[in-house]
Amino acid sequence: MQRELEAYLAEGSGHRRVLDVWFDEPDDFPHAPVLERLPEVRDDEEVEALLATALTTHRTLQDLYRHRGERASGAEEREFFEALVQGEDAEVRRLVRDIQRLEAY
Repeated sequence: MQRELEAYLAEGSGHRRVLDVWFDEPDDFPHAPVLERLPEVRDDEEVEALLATALTTHRTLQDLYRHRGERASGAEEREFFEALVQGEDAEVRRLVRDIQRLEAY
């Protein structure tokens, strides 16, 4: 894993472009930081509360990716962030499906 991560950071790496498309300033994103808004998870909380927290996080990530995609400087960058939004959609569906299975037991 260390070698793979170092490959992303290496100058001239094809992966370097992925790192360079991210925000220079987190203030660019219109939402307040999510971590400060999330409640602390307790052992006695219901599954629904945990699901709601997870969904809030995923939706905020989608908003972040859409925001960044709208400000993309090129088609490749825009496609990258659109793919991240779609990936989050798939992750939300998987999460909800798995929670439903868990509750069925």
